[in-house]
Amino acid sequence: MIGNDDLDKLEAEQFHGFVCFPEGNPKVTLGWSTHSTLVEAINSTLTFFKSELNTEVYFHEHEYLIYEDYFIWWFSFFEKNPLVKNQVASELERKINDVLRAFPNTADKEFVRTDQPDFIPDPDFLMHYFSIVEGADLELKSREAPKDKSYEKEPIDISLFDSPMSVVAFKAIINNYFQNSTEENLSYFAAEDGFFSTRRPENKLLREELLPIFYYLKKIKAADDEILSFGLKADIFDLKISQADGLTKEILEITWALPEGDHKLLSLVAQVGSGFLPVKNRANFKKMSDSLGEKIVSAINGKHKKQYPDQRSLLVVIPQDYTYQGDESLVQETITQVQQSLVGGKRKFEKIYLLCGNRFYTVY
Repeated sequence: MIGNDDLDKLEAEQFHGFVCFPEGNPKVTLGWSTHSTLVEAINSTLTFFKSELNTEVYFHEHEYLIYEDYFIWWFSFFEKNPLVKNQVASELERKINDVLRAFPNTADKEFVRTDQPDFIPDPDFLMHYFSIVEGADLELKSREAPKDKSYEKEPIDISLFDSPMSVVAFKAIINNYFQNSTEENLSYFAAEDGFFSTRRPENKLLREELLPIFYYLKKIKAADDEILSFGLKADIFDLKISQADGLTKEILEITWALPEGDHKLLSLVAQVGSGFLPVKNRANFKKMSDSLGEKIVSAINGKHKKQYPDQRSLLVVIPQDYTYQGDESLVQETITQVQQSLVGGKRKFEKIYLLCGNRFYTVY
């Protein structure tokens, strides 16, 4: 923990103000439409500071874990000149309050400055504030995953999926792969070239196709003797499920909806461990999270354009990172955004599902 003297030195060259949302995640409490419009208005306002005052203001969001569903929007910038810093902070306070008051659901909210004498937070909030101030001016850069394998777990044998197999055989392969020692699995999941990395094709295939298929088969309660065919080498389908007599039961397409820059996130998180991302990285992460609904719509529209000759179901997979680890209300609000943004609904797809973690949601 940093002392008061160190804190004073750090605060001398940085500013942080905030707006509280104790009622819950603003994406949910405001609704996606109002939230999107509000964030757009704030981002538009912040461009003024960069173009007119030559100051980059970083807009980032934190969940204040001391209280359930307590969220804080932070606004941060860096300036060594105390007079300039105060002028910019005063203008920022005025402009953000003007934006908030333009929306009925946020008209009662107030921008709070941490550089004012009346800012006397409780000890828990002070710890939260310290976590933002300490290292705030850093900006982590993503690093390339190791070329040499850094974990002990053997890769899954992807040649097994070149030929059709029964549902029960497929489930056994996936289950057996993760039933090794806990320590080995932990290392595999934590490694920058491991499960979450695109460095090794077998990990990418396992994460992006095989595990979603595994969860899907459990969801639809596929019979053990049904036959699975995988479209790993030919871009014909991602999964075909056939009955034991050979008749096609279902064809499944799988796509991922990923914010721009998602491939860098694993490296950044690995660098901070259990700590917080610095302000600049956190601001970028908020932009990524805010774009998730649009990315889902784009992924679905991309599949619509392919005009498949037969009827299929579509499974859209999203990482939990952008939904506060699969927060139910946030995922549902995101689905509402997608449903209201899609032109033509499901079109030729029989069903469109969303998978977050191991939970399924019906889009259409």
